[in-house]
Amino acid sequence: MVTRMIPAACVAFCLSSSVSLAGTFDCKIATSGEAQGWIAQEIKVEHGEKVFVTDDIILYTAQKAVEGKLSRENANVIVFTWEVRSKDITNQEVRMTYRLTVQKANGAAQISATPLGYANSFMAQGACTTA
Repeated sequence: MVTRMIPAACVAFCLSSSVSLAGTFDCKIATSGEAQGWIAQEIKVEHGEKVFVTDDIILYTAQKAVEGKLSRENANVIVFTWEVRSKDITNQEVRMTYRLTVQKANGAAQISATPLGYANSFMAQGACTTA
């Protein structure tokens, strides 16, 4: 009986350790050059059962947080992705995909924004704190 409980306990522990803990990341991003206007300087990511992302660009275009996803998490990093529909300077609709990578050890963050259908992308770095 005891030998059957040990594997079951191990499975429960292993599954629970792979689940991300809920929390909020408040990120300050240093944007410059072409990244300005496409990457916000302050980004908030709330994650639990679902992921929601808010920044000034999202609030301007969607008027509310957008749903994202937890793309990857391991002992070193947590990666979030989301999409925002926006308009460029010629008023054409652009779908931007965002990828935010946060280093767990020190909160260092890197974000990329890629317009779907185009070869270019924008990148910036910053730092995130958890609340």
